[in-house]
Amino acid sequence: MGLPWLAQMRRRHGWSAVAFILCHEIGHTVDFTPVAGQWTRELYADEIAGMLLAALGLPLDGAVHFLAAEANCLPCTSPPPAAARIVAVARGYRQMLAQTMLS
Repeated sequence: MGLPWLAQMRRRHGWSAVAFILCHEIGHTVDFTPVAGQWTRELYADEIAGMLLAALGLPLDGAVHFLAAEANCLPCTSPPPAAARIVAVARGYRQMLAQTMLS
């Protein structure tokens, strides 16, 4: 991955997909789980990404489109199924929207 890959993802899926990818990577940086399987870490990063997208006021559709098309082509060794990842992103997104409405 890198800038050329992000540019390719932007051309294929739009800026909101790039925002999701970057938010997902931020999700990995806040994962303090001492022992967790790869799927757990990926789904956690997806959920954090959903929260960040909602907090930034960005749409969820770019993440869904990206994951549906690219989830099985990503460089991780054994990614979770696209459907599970989409559920995790949507859960984080809804959680953040609910928190925003309450405050």
